[in-house]
Amino acid sequence: ALAIPLRRAGVQDICGIAVLGVSPRCVLDESYRAFFDLVAASVEAVVASALGREALQAANRQKTEFLAMLAHELRNPLAPIRHVADRLGSEGLTGPQAARCIEILRRQAAVLSRLVDDLLDMSRITLGRVQLNKRGVLLQEIIAQSLESVDALIRERQHRLTVTSEGAARVDGDPQRLVQCLVNVLTNAAKYTGKGGELRIESFEREGFGVLRVRDTGQGIAPELIEHIFDLFVQSERTLDRAQGGLGLGLSLVKKVIEMHGGHAYATSDGVGRGTTVTLEVPLADCDASPLEAEPDATLEQRGPLRVLVVDDNADAADSLVMLLEAEGHAATAVYDSDAVLASARQFAPDAIVLDIGLPKVDGYHMAQRLRETPDLAHIALIAVTGYGQPEDRARAFEAGFDDHLVKPATLDALRHALAKAGR
Repeated sequence: ALAIPLRRAGVQDICGIAVLGVSPRCVLDESYRAFFDLVAASVEAVVASALGREALQAANRQKTEFLAMLAHELRNPLAPIRHVADRLGSEGLTGPQAARCIEILRRQAAVLSRLVDDLLDMSRITLGRVQLNKRGVLLQEIIAQSLESVDALIRERQHRLTVTSEGAARVDGDPQRLVQCLVNVLTNAAKYTGKGGELRIESFEREGFGVLRVRDTGQGIAPELIEHIFDLFVQSERTLDRAQGGLGLGLSLVKKVIEMHGGHAYATSDGVGRGTTVTLEVPLADCDASPLEAEPDATLEQRGPLRVLVVDDNADAADSLVMLLEAEGHAATAVYDSDAVLASARQFAPDAIVLDIGLPKVDGYHMAQRLRETPDLAHIALIAVTGYGQPEDRARAFEAGFDDHLVKPATLDALRHALAKAGR
């Protein structure tokens, strides 16, 4: 008999062995051997086809589960938003009730923003459209900024938090992306650790890497799942109530971003109910660490109320922003068609134009260029508002002539800061 190894296309590892009987009546010459190789190739094709069908079926199941999960996660915040909108539309809503409605709207809008951000980030990373802005940064600063984002969740769940740092580890990384990774890991740890549990963050140097380690005393991970928690859409439990929420993208984003840095991300657990440890390793920096940039000061003084022209083809988005600006004391008006921008700008004489990038007919970049090329309008401050928030998107906006760049949905503080700069 001949034992011929079987391999899948593009894979060197053996996936099986074909044992083929040799006839005693035939000489095992080159021609006869070629026949056996042909049989083995046919077996390889059958095996590859079967494995391909299994992979396709698994991908379809994963896609179906994800779409169902996405629909569920989007409906969760949409339900209270609709309820609150209906309540705000009724009469007699004042004081604490109105304040409570506003709080709910803000919180649920933040949930939607995080879902969309995760989806966009995964898409950009998968397509290779994410560029890292790396510099030397201290792990202690990454930890401090990350805790600002998850502090409310940790306090809500009454966790005991411990942070320990061995030395001042400096890594070569994109500070914003590293903060995003640690926030995702800490959010998972907090969500899957019961009230009163313990969270521990450690940072240290090891063999050329700066290490961030997050330990929790939560529900742990089953042995059969531990190798897959960084896969897309994987969560430790997919129960009907979806109590923990999320799309299962967080840890996959973490792994991809850390690997883009030349580092490693992995998890360990002693089993269900025995906690989880997630470790992130990022190469150490050769240069001195640069401090993280502070958030812009939203209290920047301006000369007074401004005249603001809002340009957006989405009438609801434009009108709601006009209402917000008027509530801030500014004079504002909306334009929904790019064809009317130049005429409206001359008639309204704005101090600033808040301009959507994704306009039909003439996009925001070209509209900004037109405004800058028009002598009597070139002095107007231009603020881009867009769903595209990558560094290259900001650079393109500034090249087109914008003075500021806000990512949808822009916070009130970010809008105030942009207008304050426009009004100086």
